[in-house]
Amino acid sequence: MKPLVCAHRGDSAYHPPNTWQAFAGAKQAGAEMCEADVQMTQDGVLVVHHDYALGGRRIREMPFAEFARHAPQHPPVAELVDWARRAGMYLLLEIKDMDAAMPLARLLPPEAADFIVVGSFHAGALAAFRAARPDVPISLMLGTVLDAATSIALARKLGCAWLHPCWEARDPWPHRLLDGFADEAKRAGLRLMIWHEEREDELDKLLGHEPDAICTNDPALLVRLRKMR
Repeated sequence: MKPLVCAHRGDSAYHPPNTWQAFAGAKQAGAEMCEADVQMTQDGVLVVHHDYALGGRRIREMPFAEFARHAPQHPPVAELVDWARRAGMYLLLEIKDMDAAMPLARLLPPEAADFIVVGSFHAGALAAFRAARPDVPISLMLGTVLDAATSIALARKLGCAWLHPCWEARDPWPHRLLDGFADEAKRAGLRLMIWHEEREDELDKLLGHEPDAICTNDPALLVRLRKMR
């Protein structure tokens, strides 16, 4: 089975990331999944934005109305989830703000497991989310390069269905960090999501590892390379 094309913050090579334009562009480019960053405003609205600050202020300290004025093209998470369901698009929702874990668990619809994976670098956020929504698959995101055994043990402890190494800047040829790692993750019954990658030669090597999904800022490029294999 060929890996899913996951548009990292949407079609972010050609549109402002985490915006309606980027998500619509990802659909047009042929991506099957979109990654989006989840944060929470002062008044408890979950929104899609990467950086913690906007206009010199923390998003966590501003009401939603102010956020919407500064970032009108960045959707509330509820609207993005509704769009994905109607568009037939999978979502990878990354919890950036740990305080957003429980509100996200409450927000997601009963059928969320059919089209949503929730990921985070924060083990505590994943544990809190899983306790509230054990039906929705979660993904452990790894910033540090760890061996397969350690990564698998962490994922199992948290009840993860996915492993998501984010190692695009950890080696001149980061695909080689997956030698052995990818096969061990598969044998452990985990699904493998690969960091965002835009270099054509690296994407080709990543396809050779046969992961379940690859994140990229340029989904059209990955769609083309996947068709060639």
